[in-house]
Amino acid sequence: PIIEVGPRTDPMWLWLRTFMESGRNRLADLGQITEEQVERFARTFEEIDVAPGMLMVTPAVLMIVAVRR
Repeated sequence: PIIEVGPRTDPMWLWLRTFMESGRNRLADLGQITEEQVERFARTFEEIDVAPGMLMVTPAVLMIVAVRR
């Protein structure tokens, strides 16, 4: 499994910010969350984005390398 942990200065933090923005809007467009939830996600991430010492943990990814025989 590949899991990365990084602070706000890590380039992966930009991925998280972008994902949170586009992801919450997409979920709203699909009717999966309400506009109130979109706003709550936005406020919560704004708080996280400026909190000192905050770390991001990426989702686990499993890399499998197959070899043809």
